[in-house]
Amino acid sequence: QKSEEKSAWKKLQRLLVLSPGHLNDLLTCWEIRNSLPPKKVPQIHEELCKTLRKSGDYSQLASVLREAEDMRGKEGGYWLQLGEALSRIKDPGAHECLKKAIALSRSHAPEIALRAEKSLRDLSPDHGLDEKSLEELLQRQSELEIRQHRKKIFAYAAGSILCLLLIFQISSEWRARGMLAAARQIESNAGEIHQLITAAEAYERVEQLHPWTLAAGSGAAEAQRMRSAISEEVSTEKDALYRSREEARAQRKSLRNQVESALQEVEQHLLNGSPLKARAIADRLETIDLSSLPASLTDSIRFPVLVESIPSGARILDGDRNLLGTSPVTLTLSKDEQVELILEKRGCRTRKLEVSGQSVPHLLVSLVRSPDRTLKLSEPAERMTILGELVITSGRDGKVRLLNRDLLRLVEDHSIGIEGHPAPALLVGLGEVLALPLAGKPLLISDTGETATLGPVNSAPWTQAVFHPHQGWILGDADGMVHFLDDSGQLGVRQQLTAPIVSLSVDDSGQVIAVDAMRFCQHFESDGSIASDRFRIPGDHFSMLSDGTRLFASGIIWSAELQTPAPPPHSAPRASGDLNFYNSASGWVIWSGHEVHETRFDVPSTCSPLGHSSRTDQLWVAGADGILRLFSLKGEVMGEVALGAEATDMNVTKPGEILVSLADGTLCVVKEQE
Repeated sequence: QKSEEKSAWKKLQRLLVLSPGHLNDLLTCWEIRNSLPPKKVPQIHEELCKTLRKSGDYSQLASVLREAEDMRGKEGGYWLQLGEALSRIKDPGAHECLKKAIALSRSHAPEIALRAEKSLRDLSPDHGLDEKSLEELLQRQSELEIRQHRKKIFAYAAGSILCLLLIFQISSEWRARGMLAAARQIESNAGEIHQLITAAEAYERVEQLHPWTLAAGSGAAEAQRMRSAISEEVSTEKDALYRSREEARAQRKSLRNQVESALQEVEQHLLNGSPLKARAIADRLETIDLSSLPASLTDSIRFPVLVESIPSGARILDGDRNLLGTSPVTLTLSKDEQVELILEKRGCRTRKLEVSGQSVPHLLVSLVRSPDRTLKLSEPAERMTILGELVITSGRDGKVRLLNRDLLRLVEDHSIGIEGHPAPALLVGLGEVLALPLAGKPLLISDTGETATLGPVNSAPWTQAVFHPHQGWILGDADGMVHFLDDSGQLGVRQQLTAPIVSLSVDDSGQVIAVDAMRFCQHFESDGSIASDRFRIPGDHFSMLSDGTRLFASGIIWSAELQTPAPPPHSAPRASGDLNFYNSASGWVIWSGHEVHETRFDVPSTCSPLGHSSRTDQLWVAGADGILRLFSLKGEVMGEVALGAEATDMNVTKPGEILVSLADGTLCVVKEQE
């Protein structure tokens, strides 16, 4: 049965939660109160009494109250409730219950006693308390109310003070934690000792300003840890400082020995005539930090500068014209020392320059020379060639001029072209030169100066010509016709191509190769017969190189087996031994075998480069600035000659001497320097 009551209590608990104040559920709970938890019984009884009072069932209420006498019999309120319930059902026992309520609550609960006295007076006016007892109750109630009011005031005041203290404590804790976070941030960013000290002081400030906070304890612990770390860091830094000073002292001593040894090597190399080696050692000293050495030692470092003139043998003087020596001369200067030099050589322009210890180790000074002699022509020579003792030129006035090579005087001239047209082409044969005009009969000039016309009067302009050692001259025209002439210069065989002839050449086997403007190539025998089928070359022909390969306008160097990319040509190639030179958009190009090398130069060239007459590793380049420069194949300037105008053509007259034609009609003889 007891287990059933426990099970019923679990169900009733759910019902009371779902439907609180239900009378039947409360009555059932009261009936099984012996199986209920002791703490729940007073609560169930109180709710049951309230429900019965609301329903007006005072008889049932009185019965329930009597059943709870053992539990609540010592409470004045219990007897008040029981008395009021009995008075409602007119039970005479109500008087006694109310009196008990007055007796039990008279001293500590006068409000209950007054309520019971009122109910008792309502039942029977004769049974009420006398005025004195009633006054005592009222006074007692007033005292209790005053006491309760004071307690409320005290409780409110205490609560307010507690709230203020709590707010102050929370505020202090919040500020302390903010200071603690700031101190930790300072520590995280600290790298030096003074920054670590700042972080420790920040931790200590948390404890000083907010000593009663939890953060203060953390701040004190962190401050103590930081002070210990600072102490260790200071000790470590002292040791490191001592070691670094010792190391610096040893390094200074080693560095001083190194510099003194290097200075001795510099002096020794200068005595041995090796200034560049001495400069290399001095430059290595410049890369070392010498700030720790005394100034007397660093000021003794001198930088050799080798001054060499091109051409060599120039007199080198200082700014006061004191002779320093003949090129090459070695100067030894301090880093910031600067001197003025004057270079003089007969036949060259005097040149002044500033030299300092920071100048390049090997200072090559090119002295600009002037032409050896000149001759002024009435018309500029656009084309020029050498034949024996003659210099042959052609100009846009249609004339071909013959000049003496040594005296540069005019021998005679011939009008074979049309004035204003391109200058007649000059083609070298076997002991003769063919002057090929655009229109009219070509002129053949022998090495003795004798002249004769050659070939027919052609209706189409002449475009190309080539000399065949076994046949004679072969001419090409703008109609695509190839004319084969015999030894006497008379017309023999003619062959037709599809477009103007742009190239005529003779290969090693003696075959004649003709190329037209449509890129068609045709091989002929020396007698004019066709030797092979016509084929098309893969580019626009520009010129033939000395090794038989073709240079296309696009820059491709083409042979039947190979195509080599090269810079596009801006001038006709000129051969010098196994090398071919021509101008490009940004400099000049060397072709040797299957290798192409372009040398860039800021000044554009006005005609094809010319190889040195005796040295295979040098060449002449005429610039648009009127300066003729001698270059090495590596692009180094070896000498300069001031021409005074742009060069239109160059040629070697004899070893050590070249002839240059200028755009103003001047012919210049230039001596090549040794």
